[in-house]
Amino acid sequence: MIKIFRTVLGVLAVIAAIWALKAVVGYWGKFQTEHPSHMGESSPKGPGVDGENLTGLPYQLEPLLRGAQKQGVVVFRKWLDFYGPQISDPRKAWIELDYVLMVAREDMAEARRVFAEVKHRTPKTSPVYERIKRLENAYE
Repeated sequence: MIKIFRTVLGVLAVIAAIWALKAVVGYWGKFQTEHPSHMGESSPKGPGVDGENLTGLPYQLEPLLRGAQKQGVVVFRKWLDFYGPQISDPRKAWIELDYVLMVAREDMAEARRVFAEVKHRTPKTSPVYERIKRLENAYE
């Protein structure tokens, strides 16, 4: 009888430990989601900070943009030359900064030229301005 009691007690202890571990892991995941700054990550992006949320790009051009970016810097430049007049800021500035990052590997002079154009026409109130400030030291 004592052996059965010890066995049942041992099984209950294992079940309680598993349940407690699951609760701790669940709480930890929720804490990381709600408080990313405590994990060494930057705080979540506000609305309008992500390039895809910015206005200025006709929705029909979105898949063409993604395709051009995947095909490399030459195709991306041709895409910008062709569709650029149809795009407006702030999305145009964001896309051109993506191009700056891509072309910098091959042609730093071109990257600096495009960066200067974007910086010149982007006001401090633009949602893209923070990104320009982050890239400023590398492309001026």
